[in-house]
Amino acid sequence: MTSLIDIGKEKQLFLDEYLVERITGARQVLHPPQKMGTDPIIPADSPWEGNSLVMRTVLYDSQDELYKMWYLASDITSQRDPGTGTITVGGNGDSRVCLAVSTDGRNWEKPDLGRVEFDGSRHNNIIPTENGIADSKNIFLDTREPDPFRRLKAMSRFSDGDPELVARLERDPSVYYEMDAKYVDALKQKGNWTSLGWNLYHSADGVDWEQYEGNPVFRDPPQARTWAGPARFMGWDPIRQAYAVHMEACQHARSPLMKRLIGRAESPDLVHWSRPETILVPDEQDPPDTQFYFAAITAYHGLYIGLLTYFFTERGIIVPHLVFSRDGIHYDRRFREPFIPVGEADSYEGREIYADVPLVSGDELLIFYTGRIAGHGAGPFYEREFGADS
Repeated sequence: MTSLIDIGKEKQLFLDEYLVERITGARQVLHPPQKMGTDPIIPADSPWEGNSLVMRTVLYDSQDELYKMWYLASDITSQRDPGTGTITVGGNGDSRVCLAVSTDGRNWEKPDLGRVEFDGSRHNNIIPTENGIADSKNIFLDTREPDPFRRLKAMSRFSDGDPELVARLERDPSVYYEMDAKYVDALKQKGNWTSLGWNLYHSADGVDWEQYEGNPVFRDPPQARTWAGPARFMGWDPIRQAYAVHMEACQHARSPLMKRLIGRAESPDLVHWSRPETILVPDEQDPPDTQFYFAAITAYHGLYIGLLTYFFTERGIIVPHLVFSRDGIHYDRRFREPFIPVGEADSYEGREIYADVPLVSGDELLIFYTGRIAGHGAGPFYEREFGADS
């Protein structure tokens, strides 16, 4: 006889068979999210927004009772070589971090913050970035922070090519971890001479930010980066009782084939971080060109659920897939079809879908994403607006 499982008062999700003894005459299928209309919820319609909007972070601020979205606005150009067909992407290098707010997650406003001058006027929704918070993709509410002026946290990545620093980090015997010797040699020959690091910031309102006095909190050795690519900071993990980050990492412990994979690191205080552990790797069911770009994970009713972004390198397609886990380390990828598929080829979401962490809204989950028409690693680079599903 199967023993009973004490579930307490926690709601249960039937994503796996943990609470199911048997299934007869039925099968589990993925229910796709319902798109909220065909038009993007945030268009580039202000002079300072240029022609390219990239969503960075969306969260619900219970203190202000508002959904808040930080996004990057910039001007992007592309030019096709008539001989080779190669497209060169460029721009003036000028970008601005902007803030949008909503009471319901569906209808958005761009508040007049009055903080940054643009073309002689401060009537805009641009937030100040002089302190380095321009990389605004990792903003989260710190539920364990008692200081109201530090309740919002952000982690921002930077690069440092200082030769002395690079040389010192390369002498660190832990630089290459347990990688196969042939990969170490390949990396040395490639000669990546930039060190990556992460700075911690805090804020009361998400507009004005201050740096943590002990920055950087993490610095990646050159050539053998452990947090090599996009990362998503989960904030406080209520299940494993630690701050957590999921990152695209190619070169940390147990990473095979030097592909883009997903790792996880933990911290008790956002300052001291564990060495990343590989948790998501493409398998034999995936097409040969499958890599994992990033994972947006949240804790929900005792499970970890999230969107694992697949990158199909030969086609330049990027799409999110639903994944879940009971321990935060071993993930179930039974749903192999895209959770949010790309749109029509000529639409703003025709080749790439970049989705953020699912947000709870009553009895629904809201999922916000940026769409692109070009395809990763190809052009034209064109990403005007955002969409949302629920």
